[in-house]
Amino acid sequence: GFGLALRFVPGLDPRMAIMFTYIVLINLVLMVFNLIPIPPLDGSKIITPLLPYHLQERFLRLEPYGMFLVVFFMIMGMELIWLLVSLLFSLIVGG
Repeated sequence: GFGLALRFVPGLDPRMAIMFTYIVLINLVLMVFNLIPIPPLDGSKIITPLLPYHLQERFLRLEPYGMFLVVFFMIMGMELIWLLVSLLFSLIVGG
């Protein structure tokens, strides 16, 4: 809703626009990060049923190391997350 307000409400107060922009960005970062297919995150719950059974077993063996993988991905993969967030932001807000 905030993204659509940024896109379609003409004459939005600049302070309100900045606040809406931060709201949209924070939500997009949380969404994209949560959909990463690492076992403690929701992305793993989405991808696991799509894998063949023998790969599901291997994939679920990563679960004890999940938090280490999340931290590693936060360090190494944030550029990918920002790329996806900026693409989604431009789709929602326009421009």
